[in-house]
Amino acid sequence: MHPLHQESLATFQEALATPECIVRAQTGLAGWCDAELLRIKADTLLRENGGHESAAEELLQQSLDTARKQGALSWELRTATSLARLWHDQRRTRAAHDLLASVRTQFTEGFGTRDLVNATMLLEDMTTNKSGTR
Repeated sequence: MHPLHQESLATFQEALATPECIVRAQTGLAGWCDAELLRIKADTLLRENGGHESAAEELLQQSLDTARKQGALSWELRTATSLARLWHDQRRTRAAHDLLASVRTQFTEGFGTRDLVNATMLLEDMTTNKSGTR
C-alpha cells in the first residue's frame, strides 16, 4: 500500500498507523495528517504502561505545534485532549485545564461531535476533581 494511503487510513483506524507512518510524520513527510499520527503514537505509548510518559509528552508537544502551524484545529483539539489527560493524571491539572480550554473555546459549532464531547467531559472532570493545581 502506498504510504500516503496508509497514513490517511490510519487517521480513521489507529491500528493502521504503522511504524513507517510514524517515522514519516515525525519527519514531516505525512503532510496533512502529521499531527494526528504523532498523537496516535503518543497515545499508544501511554497505553503500554512502560514508563513512556516523557516520550509521549514530547510527541504530543510536537503534534500540537504541527497542528497549530497547519491551522488544523480539529487535530489540535485531539492532541490537546490527549496532552491534558496526561497532565491531569500527573496532577498538573491547572496547566491541563488551561491548555484544553484555550483550544475548545475556538470552536463555534460541532459541539455534539465525539472530539468536542470528550474535551468537554475532561474539562468538567478537571473542574470537579481539582486533585492537582500546579
